[in-house]
Amino acid sequence: MPANATTLSYTPLINVDLSDNEVNLTSSSSAGHRISVNVGASAMNSVFIWSRSVGDERPTGTYNIGGSGQLMNAIINGLDGTITDADGNPDGLDFSTTAPEDSRVTALLGADRLVASYILYKGYGKSSFDTSGVVFNVEDLSGMTSSSAVMSAITGSFSLVSPGTNVNPDVNKMFQDLIAADPTRFFDASGLQIGGIFETNTDIAGSGNWNFAANDKVEVKLTFTFAADVSVYDADGAAKMVIKSGESFPIRLQLTAV
Repeated sequence: MPANATTLSYTPLINVDLSDNEVNLTSSSSAGHRISVNVGASAMNSVFIWSRSVGDERPTGTYNIGGSGQLMNAIINGLDGTITDADGNPDGLDFSTTAPEDSRVTALLGADRLVASYILYKGYGKSSFDTSGVVFNVEDLSGMTSSSAVMSAITGSFSLVSPGTNVNPDVNKMFQDLIAADPTRFFDASGLQIGGIFETNTDIAGSGNWNFAANDKVEVKLTFTFAADVSVYDADGAAKMVIKSGESFPIRLQLTAV
């Protein structure tokens, strides 16, 4: 049977540490927003799998590290591509890659652009602030993080397992939530259930993937933490601290199956 598009939420906060680059913009005179990146359904199905051995009461959902190459590339490509902020405010915080009005900012690479948008918002009141002719050293916004660093933090969290097991309980919770939300995806076109999912007798075994389909989402909660202060200098050279070291901002990154 065709699957119903389902959004799964991965519970833990995933910390993404930023570099200790000091940001001092020289002037000439907060729940996380939803950011979506497209991921092939095949890539999702290569890493999110389930299995059930004889004697198990129910199937268990796990993360297959061995098949994670496609997912890793998709996350990096998504962050390096056009980013749309579903909760963006044109007059405030907006992580969309089209929000900054200075080509020097939009030219930044990958996840660096997310941090730049937040810094502009904190420093000037909105991410779409036109820094051209106002900020001389936009290059200080670069090097805060990278798409590969964000990808590594996400896949590293997915790969964590409980001691003595091969199971990440938070990944397994997503799988159980998926079964509850859309059991029909685990039936074939003729209406027969996939063996190992629903049986109550424990002499059944089985394995497979989560049958991700178009528009399914796995939402991960990212927290970006600053390792150094961020300041804005006025025309007289006076510094105004706009972000303190240790402050953070959240993003809900949605891995959207296509």
